[in-house]
Amino acid sequence: MGQLNRQPERFRSAMARIRDNASAHLTARKDHASDGLATVAGAARETTRQLREDHHDYLAGYVEKAANQIERLSSHVKDRNVRELVDDVERFARRRPAVFIGSAFVAGFLCSRLLKASAPDDADEARRREMFERTGHEWTEKLR
Repeated sequence: MGQLNRQPERFRSAMARIRDNASAHLTARKDHASDGLATVAGAARETTRQLREDHHDYLAGYVEKAANQIERLSSHVKDRNVRELVDDVERFARRRPAVFIGSAFVAGFLCSRLLKASAPDDADEARRREMFERTGHEWTEKLR
């Protein structure tokens, strides 16, 4: 009977460990995303500088506005915890469902294009196969 009484305690303990690990992982991913956004904002600012040097001030103004928005988003992500970010997304989805669904579609499309672009092409695969058949070893050299 004593063994049965400890089962709920073990379950709660295991769930707490899982929750803590998931929270730590999500926080690390959130921080990584924030850093990535800051990098994109920096690149946009550099593009703004180059556009101004080339006397494309009108276009530079748009790129600068985009850089400011990306920088604000980066700060927002960095300053909030994961639960607050999820709440923000849920509120946005309720307020503007069409924009949310459209944004999700565009993000999914961009991710699929990025994954497709980073996948090895058929020529790479053919070279790997040919090298393996000739040598018996995988060809791991970067092709690009």
